[in-house]
Amino acid sequence: MTKTPQRGLRDYLLEFSERADVRRGSPLPLGTREEGGGVNFSVFSRHATRVRLELFDHVGDAAPARVVDLDSARNRTGDVWHVWVKGIGPGQLYAYRVDGPYEPSEGHRFNFNRLLFDPFATAISLLPAWSFASARGFLQQFGRLGPAKAGVQGNGKGLPHLREIGFIWLAE
Repeated sequence: MTKTPQRGLRDYLLEFSERADVRRGSPLPLGTREEGGGVNFSVFSRHATRVRLELFDHVGDAAPARVVDLDSARNRTGDVWHVWVKGIGPGQLYAYRVDGPYEPSEGHRFNFNRLLFDPFATAISLLPAWSFASARGFLQQFGRLGPAKAGVQGNGKGLPHLREIGFIWLAE
């Protein structure tokens, strides 16, 4: 009797998720694109070490209804992070959390506590009062700069979430 080698949990989960409602997605086009009963999300970040897509049900929600953590081995092609999510379409509220180096002298101020917009979004659902201090994403404490820490929910409450997946132009 020959014994079949067991697959590792990571391999099993990767295979399973390709058949489930979250897949690798495509790096192009950047932004969002409705396709195949879901939406492909794609965002550029050369120095990111971790990317999370957060999906919200309502504009004022502080916590996402669904979170998709992107795997750098599966959901990254070059400097582009991407994922496809089944069952959503135009009108879905979403934002990203991105982690990476915090090196202001190099121009890097990654802060996973902050929600970020998709730069390719076609609409924003709500514009709150803007604050430069909040936008900087860092605090000076004890003579050192460091990432601003937010509560468990970060800056989700009242943040303008992206509203539209994109526009479909019809020929006249």
